[in-house]
Amino acid sequence: MSDEALSKLLGRMAKDDVLLKEFCAAPAKVLKREGIKVPPEEIPPKIDQAEFSKRLKAAVASGAGRVNLARRMLGRPYGIEGEVAGGRGVGRALLLPTANLEIQNRVLPADGVYVTLTLVDGVWRRSVTNIGKRPTFGGDAESKVETHLIDFDGDLYGSTIRVRVLHRLRGERKFAGVDELRAQIVRDREQAIRYFGSSFVKRNLNYS
Repeated sequence: MSDEALSKLLGRMAKDDVLLKEFCAAPAKVLKREGIKVPPEEIPPKIDQAEFSKRLKAAVASGAGRVNLARRMLGRPYGIEGEVAGGRGVGRALLLPTANLEIQNRVLPADGVYVTLTLVDGVWRRSVTNIGKRPTFGGDAESKVETHLIDFDGDLYGSTIRVRVLHRLRGERKFAGVDELRAQIVRDREQAIRYFGSSFVKRNLNYS
């Protein structure tokens, strides 16, 4: 089953009522057309459109940022894919360098900070990802995706990477200054490390 294809299909359905209706009426047909391989026994013959639409939009587009609901719907973490582009150097200035993604997804989880896994050269690595408009630095018109890989210092510029969203830590907010923001980012990173250190996560996820 392709994470990338599932993520793109999820995003398209959240914006396209015709595709959503078609999928709910004949899930197997749409999955086959999109090239997404799912065991037949896991595909229901029909899906309740009203309920599915409500859950879909709540999972990936609402202010609640309920990523765990998206995971249950898809049977796997919600995925974000994009090419690493040059940023404004904010992360490096904060001593926590980030990969700034030119995203391919049309729909993102709500703005906030998330525990994530990032696929680099075939290896899933621990990471923390910020999705948002960076209000502390003046704000952006659209949400950006910035990922900090824990214990990784390689050069990712120009690479296409995939991010799996696992758990929401907090919403995005404006800080009084760089020092306050840096202190919060350090706490976010420590929370992510604790998350990956739990015995349950270690048993159920493969990562470096």
